[in-house]
Amino acid sequence: MARIDVSVTLLSAMAAAAISGCAARPPVAYEPPPAAACCSSWKQVHFKQMDSNEVCGVTISIESSPTFEFAEGRSTFVAYQLPSGKFSSMMVETYTSSDLLPMATLFRPRALFLDSHLSEVGSADLAAMKRGSKAFRGAYYYSTTSVPTDATCVVIYAASSRNTDRIVAHSVNGDMFGLPNAYEGKISIILE
Repeated sequence: MARIDVSVTLLSAMAAAAISGCAARPPVAYEPPPAAACCSSWKQVHFKQMDSNEVCGVTISIESSPTFEFAEGRSTFVAYQLPSGKFSSMMVETYTSSDLLPMATLFRPRALFLDSHLSEVGSADLAAMKRGSKAFRGAYYYSTTSVPTDATCVVIYAASSRNTDRIVAHSVNGDMFGLPNAYEGKISIILE
């Protein structure tokens, strides 16, 4: 009888070790993404048209998104031509990659505003992020910035993974996790 208990205990321990070894925690910081075929100037960028005051659930990926050499370093990005009309502010929502906080990463957004000549007219680091939650979308973080009056385009790119503070997330039981800044993720842009 003792032999069965030892075998069951040993098998249970081996199963727990195997399961926990399947998913590695994300690194503290990621290396910048490799340079993509596009883009070395804003004239090479395809700016998608925002048809309304928001775009929801935009996926930014190391495999399929363009990269650019920003002041902080190379990063993935999305670029939009702003809709006609005057908007005084823009909110960017960014969603955690996983509800399991030890495994979660976060696309930490930055914003760059361009005019009709594709010259920079403003930027925002969107550092003061607050936590929110939506049904069927899960946890997200958001920040709001003003939109320059002469801005016609906006570029949302990832903050440097290595040089930007991580957001601290709290689990239900109170544990704290520093979410690594990733160069990919899902965002929404809302103009107000």
